[in-house]
Amino acid sequence: PETNNWFIVGTHNDYAAKLQTPLSAETLGENGYELRKEGNNLLIAGAYDRGTLYGVYGYLRKYVGWEWYSADDPGTLKERLSAVPLPPKSETDKPHFLYRELFAPEAGDEDDIATGDFAAKMMLNGQLDSRTINRLLTQKHGWGTDYRNDIFDLGTDLSTDNARVLEAVAAIRKWQEDSDDPRPKNLLTYCSFEHNDGGLEEGSSQPIVDFTRKVAEQTAPLFPHLRVMATAYLWSLEPPAATLPLPQNAGVQFAPIEMDWSKAINEGSYNKRFYDALNGWSKVTDHIWSWLYTTNFNGYLQPMPTIYATADTIKSMAKNPKVEGIFLQDSYTTRGGSFTALHSWVYGRLMWNPSLDTDKLIREFCDGYYGKEAGKLLYTYIVNLHESQKKYPGIIHTKSNLFAPYLHAHFLLKSEKMLEEAAQKATENPRFLRHVQLAQMGIDYVMLLNEAKLKQQAAAQGIAWPDKHQRRYDRFKYIAQHIAHLSAISEGDEDISAFLEAVKEPAIAPESNCPHPGIPQEKCIDFHEVGFTLAGAYITYDPKASDHRTARLPGDTLDDNGEGGGAGVWGIQIPYDDLLPQNDDHWYLYAAVRATPNPQYNFTADPNPVLFRSGISEDEPIEYHKKDFEDDAYHIVRLSPYPQYQDNSSYIWFAPTDIEDITAPSPLKALYVDRIFAVRTDE
Repeated sequence: PETNNWFIVGTHNDYAAKLQTPLSAETLGENGYELRKEGNNLLIAGAYDRGTLYGVYGYLRKYVGWEWYSADDPGTLKERLSAVPLPPKSETDKPHFLYRELFAPEAGDEDDIATGDFAAKMMLNGQLDSRTINRLLTQKHGWGTDYRNDIFDLGTDLSTDNARVLEAVAAIRKWQEDSDDPRPKNLLTYCSFEHNDGGLEEGSSQPIVDFTRKVAEQTAPLFPHLRVMATAYLWSLEPPAATLPLPQNAGVQFAPIEMDWSKAINEGSYNKRFYDALNGWSKVTDHIWSWLYTTNFNGYLQPMPTIYATADTIKSMAKNPKVEGIFLQDSYTTRGGSFTALHSWVYGRLMWNPSLDTDKLIREFCDGYYGKEAGKLLYTYIVNLHESQKKYPGIIHTKSNLFAPYLHAHFLLKSEKMLEEAAQKATENPRFLRHVQLAQMGIDYVMLLNEAKLKQQAAAQGIAWPDKHQRRYDRFKYIAQHIAHLSAISEGDEDISAFLEAVKEPAIAPESNCPHPGIPQEKCIDFHEVGFTLAGAYITYDPKASDHRTARLPGDTLDDNGEGGGAGVWGIQIPYDDLLPQNDDHWYLYAAVRATPNPQYNFTADPNPVLFRSGISEDEPIEYHKKDFEDDAYHIVRLSPYPQYQDNSSYIWFAPTDIEDITAPSPLKALYVDRIFAVRTDE
């Protein structure tokens, strides 16, 4: 241009080609950008197209006051401008973390162009595995960063013999050569290997490190911009006691799934093990990519007071120069998870710039996403949620239950009223109203599921519990089906019809919390189905159950390998932490269960097979036979004889029986677990 007042976007033009100081990929990296001011001309460009895109969004956000708070937000201009603003001088900006992804439909849906656009506006660049969004992001928005964690399945075979290593190298070569992406080969790509979640002792990460090292050494000359990642997860969370550093084309995927998410990774004695492990891996590699968890896999809709703590974890990891990527796993199998939109926006901003103030981001999001009037109430609701957790503290895992003390009757009733008021204030803007309704769905979910216990709690505290079950149910059903388009209640449960049937009628409070008559109630603790951890099981209506609800576990439940036939998956679990007080009291454990035999099973050849098993963690299980459950009624059964609290890693479990031929019918049609009882004893 021969005159001033030009905006020039990108480097594919004569203006950029004539720059005396070209843009530097070494300075800006893959995603950074420069706002270069020359007179009244402004060049917005990155070293790569993705950086240029972020430069446009960065300029609009910082200088024009334009913002996008969700995928359905066409754009919010905070205030009208009298002139086109320019930066006072040239500046550069680039993300703190090289890899940034929030795994949920709201932040990049496989089939939705709008959410793909929103992921780009939030400057997220991660593309885990072969998500369809990968194609969208590469075609429309320059190049994101690929991460494949399913290249090669190690299973439980962690041998590092040359044949196994060559298999993994061949899988990587095939992936790279078969890729149809014309992606610049000098941009980073990541991959890691699948392995079984269980089966090895904690601290046995040496085989994973050795295998990763050998694969990385062989792939380095073939694919110099590929980073091969070892997996630090569950049993492999902690680094080996003594090991050589990994080569520069290798790194570690650090996934502290067992953390207490109510606190940052560097806070509290419980999380010390995870913080120490992270720092230990920093001595093994220069490249750490952290997998964090921002939802409740046991119930996507349960409001979780973990927003500030997760933000603090991101900030803490930003202080570690070895942590170069953040992947946040949210309610990835459905839309409408609790606070998922907030997570996408707030955490997206923090992954680019961890120095931003978390509380200010939350306030801004509430104003922009719910509208200013309703937003004030939603911000107060979020603060109250976190204050309730501080007042009634407890560890929050990735699978939490509705008996968490912070979800008490007073908080829920107060929140319900506050959100109803927010909905009234948002009625004039359909988009704001939809967003408030999504928040209402979380409160309704808790109150519908745990109504019997909450009524008892309210009565004990002198709080009136309004009879609004039908109103809550109708509201929840409408929002779930027509606003949220909810497709799953929890991880692995992709059919909400069973949930809607389970909560259609109010739950009733059982007459006793003891397994047998004559036992003083003060000696008993009972734990209902809404507190169970479920995998392949689900809560359903059952008039035979004590509260008319139960956890149903099908006999042909799939295991981790997708195999059925009653493969023995531990589909119903109850952690000791949730059931028993952590003291020296002694307890006997019981369960109210019923089991229905499978009519397709050959009972003539095998008249009394084992239908199901239960156990305490890895200890020897108890087997339960067909002859004891032929009346289709609930029976009180004694569980494994452990009369005392063990530790926070112990849990009760139920599973269909193992059978040798997984293609044959299981002898069990379904197992129903109504309640778990703990009875205090002096023995």
